[in-house]
Amino acid sequence: MTYSGERPMASTLPSLQPAALRKNVAEILRNALFDGHYPPGDELSDSTLAAEFQVSRGPVREALLILAEEGMIEHRHHRGFFVPRLEVLDLEQIARTRRPLEIMALELGRGNITAAALKDLRATKKDLLAAFRRYGIAGCARPDYAFHSSVWRLARDPCSRPPSAASASLTSPTSPPSISPATNTPRN
Repeated sequence: MTYSGERPMASTLPSLQPAALRKNVAEILRNALFDGHYPPGDELSDSTLAAEFQVSRGPVREALLILAEEGMIEHRHHRGFFVPRLEVLDLEQIARTRRPLEIMALELGRGNITAAALKDLRATKKDLLAAFRRYGIAGCARPDYAFHSSVWRLARDPCSRPPSAASASLTSPTSPPSISPATNTPRN
C-alpha cells in the first residue's frame, strides 16, 4: 500500500487524509495538554512536534491552530504557540465567567435529567473530587472537563455549548467545583 502513490507505508492501515491527520495530531496534543505533558509557558514548536510525530509541519501547524482556536494554547503572532501560563487572577476571572453560564446549563438540564444521567454525573463528580484529593488542582483538568461537559450535554440547548476545553478544565486553585445538592447549582 502506498501513501499518495509515492512511498511504501510501514503498515497495512489505510492512508490518512490531510484533514484526518490534523485532527489526529490535535487530539493527541489535546490529551497531552490535559495530562500535563507540556507545562505552562512551554513553546510548542511545529518543527519539533512534526519530527516527533514523523509528519510534515503543515498538519502539525493546522492542529496547533485548532487548539489555539479552542483556547487550549496561545498563538503569538510571529512568535509561535505556547501553553498558557495562568495566574490566580486569571483563574478567578474564568470562574466568574463560568459560574452564570453553568448555572444556566444546570437550569436547562434539570428537566432533561434521567436517573441514569444523574448516576453518571455523580460518578463523574466523584472522579473529579478523587483526582483533586490525589493530585491537587494540577491533576483535575481531564475529570473537570468531563464533569462540566456532562452538565452542558444535559442542557440540550442548541444555542449553548460548553466552554472551550481550556476554560472548562480550569478551576479555582484552592478547591474543585461541586454541585449543591439542595439547589442543584455550582458552589466553590
